[in-house]
Amino acid sequence: MTTAREVTWNPVTGCVKTSPGCASCYAERISHRYGTTSLPWTPANAAANIVLHPERLDAPLHWRMPRDVFAGSMTDIFGESVPDAYVADILAVIALALGSTFSIITKRASRMADLLCSERFWDLVAFAAAARAGSAHWIADILRDRVIPNLTLCVTVENDRFVRRVDSLRATPAARRVVVAEPLLGPLPSLVFAGFDAISVGGESGGSSERRLVQPCSHPGHAFDPRAYDERCAGTGWEPKPSALRWVRDLRDRATAAGIEFSLHQWGGPYAGAGGRTLDGQTD
Repeated sequence: MTTAREVTWNPVTGCVKTSPGCASCYAERISHRYGTTSLPWTPANAAANIVLHPERLDAPLHWRMPRDVFAGSMTDIFGESVPDAYVADILAVIALALGSTFSIITKRASRMADLLCSERFWDLVAFAAAARAGSAHWIADILRDRVIPNLTLCVTVENDRFVRRVDSLRATPAARRVVVAEPLLGPLPSLVFAGFDAISVGGESGGSSERRLVQPCSHPGHAFDPRAYDERCAGTGWEPKPSALRWVRDLRDRATAAGIEFSLHQWGGPYAGAGGRTLDGQTD
């Protein structure tokens, strides 16, 4: 059995920060570290920071082995600066690369819903796919239901104020829908567990201590050995804050009751993976 290789694919790079979950954006940090961008990811700098890479568009069509693809790890594909026709190009390539599976994560849930519920937009997708495949009939079969079978659509929700993004996700035609509660900055009491398939939860990495879900482990042994083992920190040296533990347990329990997949991506901390991903002695 062949296991798909996990990769990223970035036909667009750069973004504009749009809500509190963006404050410590990992993509911005990476972009600045490697000199891809130098300006803050603000609306005023969108023209300089957001770059389309048409030379990368067709790369998935040339992969020989199946891949599990995070599409747009360094951007938001549904961002306002990405033209409709270019988004259609991206989805056309995904529809044609049926040997691989793709995930797109967005905070622009309303634009995603507007586009993917639009007949005009799907005409653009069909045109872009037919231009690459040379068979309009075959493309019509793939896009007949306006659902790309190998594409998972995800929206991020960092606190209860932005739960409305999930309403847009529910309204969007999709083979699979996922809520990404990351970075989780507060409880999500208004989230209705229906109309999506899975929820992934995670804490912020690299941000301020106030925004983190973890704190230094309070076990006395850590005063002498920061890496000492304790069930509360699973040997990481970091334990969930009491409030964060309540938030994550609540999401897990409600997801389980609704028959929706739950996973803890990471607790986060001062760097990615610092707090591990163990919840009540279990790791997904």
